Amino acid sequence: MDKIICQTPFLALMESEAGVGYVKAADGALIVPMTDAGEVLFIREYSPAYKRPFLTLPGGIIEPGEGEAEAANREMQEEIGLRADNILYLGEVYRNFKYIHAKSYAFLARDLSESKLVGDEEDVIEVVPLPLTALDRLIQSGELQDAGILMAVYLAKRFLDADWATH
Repeated sequence: MDKIICQTPFLALMESEAGVGYVKAADGALIVPMTDAGEVLFIREYSPAYKRPFLTLPGGIIEPGEGEAEAANREMQEEIGLRADNILYLGEVYRNFKYIHAKSYAFLARDLSESKLVGDEEDVIEVVPLPLTALDRLIQSGELQDAGILMAVYLAKRFLDADWATH
């Protein structure tokens, strides 16, 4: 049986039966909010781990008893003040499967409308609308670096390209 070495409300440092350390965290929802104009609503949020802001996507943990899509809509309302009438499941994203036990459920959110919920964010979140076509530039410039975020946006782009081709 794995044992807890240290624990906070959001993560636990674990040790496997083989003596290997890993981090256990709650599963989360990761949302690619897309406007009718084709812009992704990225956010710029402070990272305590790197002590600087990063370009990312709305998202957060799935509360006990909450469904993944429900968590996605709640997190969007808390972080960017919008809800989606159309949420499409894109897939599961594992940020670092070898040393982090947590997965993010990626969603494409469309048909957005204003709806604000109070969240638990300690820092101000800046909404940064950017066209999906800016993805390559964001990667090349180093503005977008998180592997999970990159994968979620890639999955959304792949879906939208396929969806566009069928119409």
